[in-house]
Amino acid sequence: MEDELLLTRAQTQHDAASGDLALFTARFPWFTAAYLTSYQTDIATAEAFPEDATVMTDIKVLTADVNASVDEGKANVAALFLYAELTYPNDKVKQRVFGQDRMDKARTDQEKMMNLLEHAHSFANKAPYKTDLLGKGYTQVEIDALLTVADNIREKNRLQEHAMASRPVTTQDRIGVYNAVFNR
Repeated sequence: MEDELLLTRAQTQHDAASGDLALFTARFPWFTAAYLTSYQTDIATAEAFPEDATVMTDIKVLTADVNASVDEGKANVAALFLYAELTYPNDKVKQRVFGQDRMDKARTDQEKMMNLLEHAHSFANKAPYKTDLLGKGYTQVEIDALLTVADNIREKNRLQEHAMASRPVTTQDRIGVYNAVFNR
């Protein structure tokens, strides 16, 4: 039985029993006002519990947040790579020191993107690269953004992983509160 149908039926049964409580109590002595109050509490608890679809939607939103930050990271390192080419037009080694060789793998992997951003930041923020990049128009704000985006990806990824890991526990808890209603 679907969760919504179970709760609708339970509420209907509760409401019907409330109207004829004396008849129910006469036939079933354990069926008292206290029992009905407890039953209503179980129904309210189940109704307040997040449905699996809601939990999955939250996970999808968190995943979209991580992906958006990864995309932001791609744009930030792409700008750095462009400035590296402008800064060192005749020096392929210096152009590549910021991690261009890691980009293909980092495009689709948030962990690799975090590492790439941190690596790129570590080189872009130290001499002589920092001075050279700033001289060509790359800014300190852009350098700092590399690390900021890496931190954002890390935090959003942590939230996403926590939500995914806690889903089985949430499911087990939801089953427990719905079973309490069903057993009544």
